[in-house]
This record gives sequence, structure tokens and C-alpha cells, in this order.
Amino acid sequence: MHLARLERRDETPPLINEKVLRGISTLPVLPAVWQRLLTCLEDPWSSLGEMEALIRQEQGLSARVLSQANSSFYGFSGRVTNVKMALQVLGLQEARRLCLGDGIGQLMRASRLYRQAEGQMLWRHALLTAEAAALLAREVGRGDGETAFAAGLLHDLGKVLLAACFPLAYQSVRQIQQREGLTWREAEDRLNLDHQSMGLFLAQRWGLPPLLAEVIGRHHQPQGQLEHGPTVALVHLADALVLALDQPQPGPPSPAGGAAWEHGLQVLGLGPAALEACRQGLKQRLEMLPPM
Repeated sequence: MHLARLERRDETPPLINEKVLRGISTLPVLPAVWQRLLTCLEDPWSSLGEMEALIRQEQGLSARVLSQANSSFYGFSGRVTNVKMALQVLGLQEARRLCLGDGIGQLMRASRLYRQAEGQMLWRHALLTAEAAALLAREVGRGDGETAFAAGLLHDLGKVLLAACFPLAYQSVRQIQQREGLTWREAEDRLNLDHQSMGLFLAQRWGLPPLLAEVIGRHHQPQGQLEHGPTVALVHLADALVLALDQPQPGPPSPAGGAAWEHGLQVLGLGPAALEACRQGLKQRLEMLPPM
């Protein structure tokens, strides 16, 4: 793991390395709902009944599922009164994604940045990248997109760890990024930080599936001999597409328009039409984002 340094004026910069991370007693904990959802993403026998039993164990999650089912998007405002009805309105796929999104929200609520706009931005980016990954998976014919959704949702796990356990470091990176007009990774390099390495550490600590761990640890570097290379490339493209939503001109943001971007397009066989379909789909999904 790369060493991460925080510059201070009056003392030797401390190091954030694997040894430091192993010594932290307040590392984020994998939400219980995630533990079960991540193991059954590819389970063809999972059902709404199983999902209902899972959700009813979590009061906060039950409330969010009911709130989403009663949103104006579905046209049942005020008429969905229990979890079973809510799941019938949402459907199994949407319910799974809502639960996974709630998990990343739980992690963000545990960080010191939760009540700041920064926490909301992190959460929104995670959800939209998950949506983009699922849309791209559909475009290239890689299943129903559930695994891609989970990979996109968790790709910036290292940033969540940084925000939760090293908020000053996180804020320092953001300040450098904004002050000098850099990408997040360029700003990280100034402090010798790497959110990919930090995210990989936490993914391995949690025992996440190898595919998810590889996406978390390599989503900015999809080139090379990777066991799950196409999924890593897919999430890299999804990440870039979401960042591009906030740009005045369409297209991938620099440096995502470089070698890694081109590699992803080539590996997945994606052309302009497929990318534009994904962009339009993302705009529609914006209306469905549940509140954090």
C-alpha cells in the first residue's frame, strides 16, 4: 500500500499505511443488510419474500423502502402502507438496489462529513456510478446488472474510509483539488494518498468477493492482467460518465478520456450510441434517487 502523508508545519508528517489502518479501532463495519445482499446478488432463487424478511429487521431501511414506494415516481403516493406492498411496487431488482444504496448511506452517516455537503456528494456519486454501471452492463449484455451495480456502488470505498477515519486528510485533498483545479487522484498524489489502496484494504478486511475487491482497488487502472478486467473497465467508464454529468460539455472528464478510458471502450466494445443511451438513462435515474 502506498504511504499517505499529511503535511503539517510543526512536525514530521504522520504516515497512513496498512499498519496504521490495522490499528484503528473505529474502522467502518460492513452493514448487516449488505452481508446478506452481497452474497445473494447472483442467486436466481432469491424472492421478494426473503427481501421482505430482511428489510423488516431494519427499522430505518423499512422506512426508506416505504418512502421510495410512495414517491411520485411510482404513482402510489400515500397508498403504500407496509413493506410487502412496497416491494410489490418496487420489484425485486429495485428493492435490492435500494438496500445496497442504504448501506453506503449508513457508512456515510458514520463519517464526520455526513452533515456537510461533501457527504451528500459522495453518496450521490456512489449511487449514480452504480446506476451507470448497471446501464452499461445491460448495453454490453453482461447479465442483469446487479453485480455491476454493487461494484459501482462500492468503487470509492477508500474515499469513505478516508472521510470516516481521516477527515482532515480528506478535506486537505478536496482543498488542493479545488484550489488548483486538479482531479481527485492528482490532488491525492500531492499528499501521497491512494483511495484505491485504502478501499482495497477495507474490502479485504470485510471479506468482500474478489471481483468487488478488484474493482475497488483498480477502478482507475483497468489496464493490465486482471482477473475481472471487464468489470473493472466497466466501472471505470461508469465513474467517468457520472463525473461528466456535471460538465458543461458532454464527454468523459480528463484524465478519464485517456488510455484507461480508451481501454475500457475497447474491452467492452462500446461505441458512441451505447454511451449516449447510458447518459440519457442516468438523467432519468436522477429522478429516482432516494433521500440519504
